[in-house]
Amino acid sequence: MKTFKVAEVFLKKDKNVIKIPLKDGLIINREDEKGTWLIELFLDVKDERLIQSFKYETEITAHVAITHRDNDPAIFSVSVSTIQKLDHGISVLFDAKLDQIRNEYAKK
Repeated sequence: MKTFKVAEVFLKKDKNVIKIPLKDGLIINREDEKGTWLIELFLDVKDERLIQSFKYETEITAHVAITHRDNDPAIFSVSVSTIQKLDHGISVLFDAKLDQIRNEYAKK
């Protein structure tokens, strides 16, 4: 497995793209035969209502900038696995599958 820092996340709902206000985040490439990833986002408690609106969506498109905000985002199909309350915020786990890497270097 490989772990990376999440720099920025946008979730698409209907035709709206919503920036998720991160405190921190990790993305893990499980390197399994299904090509699945795990995304964990740490958010303020005040943002729980926003993330709850995605809880029952089965296919959410996520644009995830990995390591640096300036990096082209990778596009994933995600679904909310769990939302856990913490002492100083919430943890949101997403099951994810990589759809596309938007990077000129990757195309070459």
